[in-house]
Amino acid sequence: ITAMEECHAEGNRPTMEEGSGGGGVQSRRGGTHLPGDEREAKEVAERGIIATNLYAELWTQYARWREAAGDSDGARKVLERGIAGPFKRRPELKSQLALLEEGLGNLDAARTRYQELVAAAPDSVDVALRQVNFERRVA
Repeated sequence: ITAMEECHAEGNRPTMEEGSGGGGVQSRRGGTHLPGDEREAKEVAERGIIATNLYAELWTQYARWREAAGDSDGARKVLERGIAGPFKRRPELKSQLALLEEGLGNLDAARTRYQELVAAAPDSVDVALRQVNFERRVA
């Protein structure tokens, strides 16, 4: 079970951990940024998922960070980009998107995502169980 699944199963939303504190750091563009600078973090994460685009865990972590930062739309867009690109035929990000929608209370969207998962992998017991568990949670 992934951390995102665990958080959503418990009804909690993931939260970002506090930075370690300390002074600013020099950016590659010359400005000084605090360790938790969101713009810089987004840029680094974007470069990371592009360079290593076949690792679903990086896409998931980035989406989870965006959601925890209060940017649910950004999290959704990250997952949708991954689904449209390198994870077209793989269930990892589709499942995370279904969990995101469920966690946000978009049950119809989550149900649609689970149905798409089952259609894409009709022989997968894991995928079928995810949909069944979703229906059980929302019943």
